[in-house]
Amino acid sequence: MVFGDPNNFAILMEPVSAWSEDAGYNNGLFHFIINGKLFPDNASVATLDGDISCLSEDSALVTIVEDKALFTADKHTAFTTMLNKMLPELLNPDADVPDDFVTDYRYQASTYNLENNMCYAFAVGHNMELRILAAKTSYLSGNDHDGYQWENLDNLDVQETILPHNEIEGIIASTREFYKHIS
Repeated sequence: MVFGDPNNFAILMEPVSAWSEDAGYNNGLFHFIINGKLFPDNASVATLDGDISCLSEDSALVTIVEDKALFTADKHTAFTTMLNKMLPELLNPDADVPDDFVTDYRYQASTYNLENNMCYAFAVGHNMELRILAAKTSYLSGNDHDGYQWENLDNLDVQETILPHNEIEGIIASTREFYKHIS
């Protein structure tokens, strides 16, 4: 089921019975869609219980952080600023992170399935609007013989959309309600 407008922002959530066991986890698809782009960009097994829990009060999609500077910054600057507040070593493995660094999750909007596939989503608000930004930061490189490792992408393809707060609230509420009926 798709909640929202995939040409702006939507959540795709669908249970997949072949990926689930009786009396086990409810697995399926869980993706964000921004401007028609899927995050993650491939079908992967999502534990729906976990991903739906990411849409709690801790999510920047639910508890909106107002920040005019980030809201109006160009999309690459805004995305990397929010990512660096959470995971400064992700894009720069040689970053000198101080011992007293405090991880800032306030802008985090991504779920387990997104982040397990190296896709990150952030949200920031201003004047009753919410700006959602997402990008895949790394790709899996290698082969079965030599093994695999994550390699950072040279150029991030940051997708963004801006929607009214109440539209996001409706998408989240519809997603949660659908989950109640399938669990």
